[in-house]
Amino acid sequence: MASADALLIAMPEYGHSLPGSLKNAVDWLIGTGELEGKLVAITSAVAAPERGRLGLAALRTTLGAESARIAFQDPIARGPDFELQIEAMLGSLVAADLAAEG
Repeated sequence: MASADALLIAMPEYGHSLPGSLKNAVDWLIGTGELEGKLVAITSAVAAPERGRLGLAALRTTLGAESARIAFQDPIARGPDFELQIEAMLGSLVAADLAAEG
């Protein structure tokens, strides 16, 4: 994790929050300092575009404890343009990484 330029987290939403196992993993990484200022994209594959936002907000708050730089933070709705949305998300992450490199 420490040597990664960026991180992509794709998660399901549970009870309008993030899964407990993911919360534990992020908390552990916070303790190591490996997420400090890390470039991160977060998403959730959902049935409809309005779903998943509360879970992503909870994850964004947790990542904020380490000043993670969020490059993408939207759910991606399954459907005919699912792959295009994934490409756009990855493009956002790569563009943010390149911009950070100067």
